[in-house]
Amino acid sequence: MAPSSPEAPRKFMFDTVFDGGRQAPAASTYKRLFSGDEAEAMAAKARAEGEAAAMRSIEAETARALSDLADAARAALPTLATAAHHHRAGSAELALACARQIADAACERFPEAPLQAALAALAREVEATLASPCARRRPCWSGCKRR
Repeated sequence: MAPSSPEAPRKFMFDTVFDGGRQAPAASTYKRLFSGDEAEAMAAKARAEGEAAAMRSIEAETARALSDLADAARAALPTLATAAHHHRAGSAELALACARQIADAACERFPEAPLQAALAALAREVEATLASPCARRRPCWSGCKRR
């Protein structure tokens, strides 16, 4: 039989370093296992940080796009103003051409109508002039300087 040893056998812990006699560092101070609640809290925190970063990125991209849009509108505005001016001028010329055609047709159909209209307007002016106090040589209260 084998003689029993006075010391009980012990396990090798792999904590001895053989290149200088230094001790291996103690076990890591980081926690390797987390409870379900801790894992959920860390996931929620990481998700919130990710969403905040994404929102900042989206807001910056939106601001950049709006700035580009404003620059494009500023660049197009003079061209649009010129086009609108040409359109108004063309519309005025067309309206005058139509008015000339209508006036020509009316004068051909009713040759004395323009003359009658001019005489009626002249008669109204003469009547208005005779009806004013200044034409009758009376004092005028309408603000004119003649007396």
